Amino acid sequence: MPICQPLTPCCCKGPWTLGPGESQPLTLEWSRWLNSSGGTGFTLAYVDQLMLLDYSVNPPVAADPSQIRIVSGLPHDLTPGDNTNGAAFANVMGQYHAVQVFIEAHPQARIGAQYRLDICVVARDCDGRRARMCDCVNVVIAPC
Repeated sequence: MPICQPLTPCCCKGPWTLGPGESQPLTLEWSRWLNSSGGTGFTLAYVDQLMLLDYSVNPPVAADPSQIRIVSGLPHDLTPGDNTNGAAFANVMGQYHAVQVFIEAHPQARIGAQYRLDICVVARDCDGRRARMCDCVNVVIAPC
């Protein structure tokens, strides 16, 4: 009787790079997942979970918001950033099957620092059924 090898976990997207002092939009497109349901009319409804984790420690912890943080991207954003619950900052662009998240790095952020953005979205169909999907993106602080 053959022995099955363990499944390899899905890899995160990326790396997506961000320079020290930059605030950039990261856009994640979900049409492949939405269309996998056979075109049954699911559309993005909201971001259920959004976290930015520091992967330089084991186990990973929430990223230090004084170094990197999830922000709204709006002018004069004075929010301290919440890297464990940033779903309210995400911009759902349902007509494009996409979600946009702004991430801001401190001007003194360490080059080579690695983070992981974990995101879960919810889609609904016309009957109100709810589908949930999660993904992740590797984020690296890199020189401009």
